[in-house]
Amino acid sequence: MFAAGAELSIAPAANGRPAMVIGLRCRRSLFERVLREAALARSGVTLVRGHIDDVLRSRGRAAGLRVDGRELPADLVVNASGRAERIRPWFDDHRAWDRDQVRQLAGGDVDLGRPLTSGHIVAAAEHDPSLMPVVGPYLSMTALPATLAQVEPAARAMYASGWRPPVPDSPGRDDLAELVRSTAAVTV
Repeated sequence: MFAAGAELSIAPAANGRPAMVIGLRCRRSLFERVLREAALARSGVTLVRGHIDDVLRSRGRAAGLRVDGRELPADLVVNASGRAERIRPWFDDHRAWDRDQVRQLAGGDVDLGRPLTSGHIVAAAEHDPSLMPVVGPYLSMTALPATLAQVEPAARAMYASGWRPPVPDSPGRDDLAELVRSTAAVTV
């Protein structure tokens, strides 16, 4: 992951606590690509595409999946039904964060007319460690995204003052579009 561009996410020291590694930061596409490459490099792993139609059961327990009419046995199948109320807040949070990042990549600024995304609040906490007692549990997923509302006013004040997080040196939107076009042309 590091060789592909992932970075450590580090919570700064606060309230007498030392700085600590809280996770790995990368785009979802990078994570999925590296995971796929690692999985395919292992013997016995087969990539199967398609819609998961049914969970196979044996004596009342999940035993595999039926995908596109094929039965795929599995050592472990996690059934997320009934857990959506715990997953949905994270899904909605990341969807809002992603939408806003796309808007900002296209040249937009932070929209102070709407609630800040969790991404804005996390960036503010990297600048102001006093926000970490609330942001840290969110980052470690021990507190739901809604808990960030406690520090949203402090983060909003930072953005309203004109502060913006540093922008990493990376290709712009036009550069990325050209990269996709040139890569697609080579693989056709």
